[in-house]
Amino acid sequence: MKWTLALLVTAVMILLPDTEAWAWGPGVHLAAGNFFLARLDCIAPEIARLLAANPGAFLYGCLSADIFIGKGCTVRPGHSHNWSIGQGLLAAADTNRTKAYAYGYLAHLAADTVAHNIYVPNMMGLMPGGGKISHVYAEMQADRMVLWDHRQAVSLFSRPERETDQTLRTTMAASRLPFLVKKRVMKSHLALCGTHEYTGSLDLAHRLFRRKGARSYFGEMFGLTLDAVGDFLTQPETSPVLSQDPIGSQALWRVKQLQRKRRRLSRRLPQAQIGNLFPVMPEFSSLPDIYSSCPIAARTLRCS
Repeated sequence: MKWTLALLVTAVMILLPDTEAWAWGPGVHLAAGNFFLARLDCIAPEIARLLAANPGAFLYGCLSADIFIGKGCTVRPGHSHNWSIGQGLLAAADTNRTKAYAYGYLAHLAADTVAHNIYVPNMMGLMPGGGKISHVYAEMQADRMVLWDHRQAVSLFSRPERETDQTLRTTMAASRLPFLVKKRVMKSHLALCGTHEYTGSLDLAHRLFRRKGARSYFGEMFGLTLDAVGDFLTQPETSPVLSQDPIGSQALWRVKQLQRKRRRLSRRLPQAQIGNLFPVMPEFSSLPDIYSSCPIAARTLRCS
């Protein structure tokens, strides 16, 4: 049964458009969400009260943007990772639960501004493979480096969520049956993440493609992710995070061109220092340093 599930989820990933995948994987999004539930003092008091009263809805929102995986990496109306979709979800929320859910969804987008514009394209640019494979590998290895419980993620997708799902479907103009199918695929992927086969394959890939400095670079990017999410949840209307594209269209297009150039030349181009291909945007210089100032943030990372 586990291998059947693995084959189904793998087939879905293979059929996605080139370079399309999650930005941060579910593990990073769940770890970030749980971090802010444990440190509500890091965000705006009114939002903190909302999340404290509806933690499950917030965490479900932190994962929900990736239900619509397969939308591609081009900015266009109706893409699940547009700021307009997240803001529309918040505007449509008419209960405290759906508001907490919408803030979780928007926190996901804030986190992905770091993943898709900086971390993933930098890692893709250093890998021998190209396109989809290197993108998926980068995000899966990121999930490997944080402490998270796939059972918590599966439980979030197992509970009845009629109110939040309806709000999302209405905002996305999504039909019920395709939405339920995509949600089921997402739940199956989350269940697969906890199997021995899945974790073992990630550990093997890590040993085969180990790159010096990758772990410390991920720690830096995870810290920047917490800073970005925390700033958004503190000033959701004016945060500099809003100036960045959660889809990362331009960065992913540029790294795709680099990979094509490598294949055309039939050799690897000289590699840049890790993190240098796509540096941190100047707009992020004003973000609060939540990660460095909070001891529990470092404990979210795995030691090996």
